[in-house]
Amino acid sequence: MRQDFRVGNAIALMRCLCVPRGAVPSRAWNGWCTSMRVLVQKFGGTSVHTPHARCRALAHVMRAVEAGYRVLVVVSAMGRSGHPYATDTLLALARGVWPTGPPDELDLLLSCGELIACVVVANSFRRGGLDRVVVLSGPQAGIITDDGHGDARIVEVRPETVLHHLHQGYVVVVAGFQGTTRSGKITTLGRGGSDTTAAALAAAVGAELIEIYTDVDGVRTADPRVVPEAGAVPHLTYDEAWLLASSGMRIVHPRAIRLAATHRLPIRVRGNFSEDEGTLIDHRHPSCSAPSAVKAIAHRERVSLAYLIYDDRVGSRQKPTQALRGLSCGMVDPSGCMLCTGAYPSGAWAEALATAGWRLALERPCAEATAVGYRLAEEPELPLAAYRDLRTAAVETLAMYHTPLYIRFAVAAADLTRALRVLHRTFGLTTQT
Repeated sequence: MRQDFRVGNAIALMRCLCVPRGAVPSRAWNGWCTSMRVLVQKFGGTSVHTPHARCRALAHVMRAVEAGYRVLVVVSAMGRSGHPYATDTLLALARGVWPTGPPDELDLLLSCGELIACVVVANSFRRGGLDRVVVLSGPQAGIITDDGHGDARIVEVRPETVLHHLHQGYVVVVAGFQGTTRSGKITTLGRGGSDTTAAALAAAVGAELIEIYTDVDGVRTADPRVVPEAGAVPHLTYDEAWLLASSGMRIVHPRAIRLAATHRLPIRVRGNFSEDEGTLIDHRHPSCSAPSAVKAIAHRERVSLAYLIYDDRVGSRQKPTQALRGLSCGMVDPSGCMLCTGAYPSGAWAEALATAGWRLALERPCAEATAVGYRLAEEPELPLAAYRDLRTAAVETLAMYHTPLYIRFAVAAADLTRALRVLHRTFGLTTQT
């Protein structure tokens, strides 16, 4: 059920913002939420790394301001691994000179990348003619997390400060990827954490839309580095986007998609260097005349395939899916014979399976390709057709599992590129624009 932040009573706001009972938000928030049209724009590391990139980001912000929006900007650390202030660079520095430091101090170090980016971006905006800009760290923006340093979860958002500045007409630039515990310690939100920051703040301030700016022009039908003919995907449902993101496609972090889905917040993934509309992610299932029931294909390169054998000495037999509930699991064959994971099956896997009467018999490296589309249920013959095409192309197919929303293949790692190109043709995506 949708929880709407643009409501007129303090009790509903308290529930939506996860504010503890007794800490009722100020009634002044209600007028701000209903009278302001708020747009959240998140810029990734490559979208703020160079002066030219920051100039492009300013153009997107200015266009939103001129359209009448109050703009909340969330930024990631500048650049990628090897660039001075990128998160991976800071992490490599920490591991090289300080391999045994406490996790809370590591988070303090890693949070610096986004803080630097915020100040640089804000000053670039001012030099470009946008005078009313204010910078906030994650904690200053009201991001409260649990104590999970390195991969913290947001438990509460206190947006009073952000709303105050938006109401005053400022463009608010917030450091993504970071928050604070209730005891005041800095935390980081893990890989893709700036997306989660953007979604959480958008929900808290009642934004109309989240725009995610990257170095690609929206979501593609496959990774264009592997499938050069991959085309644009104009629309995805929340479920489709979540499945693609969880299956290896770098679009929006799965946590951010789930947050947006909960609050019915549309997300538009756009290229910072493009004027294209990109990909819209929302709850709709629009009628589609596209030739394919598949929207896109995601992949993961380093996956393990493990076969399961039932141990007759254990009294009660439980399905592997039940035994593994709560543990990270990529694929379990309907027969219960095999599974795929993002890494070698952990000790927790083995323990849970043994309790249910199963043991891991064999493990081999492989790769995984996942085709996603909400119309797959309309074409039940597609999984078998795809399997046959893979075999015809001499792709070693180790496992296949399908549902009404996706088809997942485990293939030999050496055959992944060929498998993706075959599937792209089989599903009719090569001719899609």
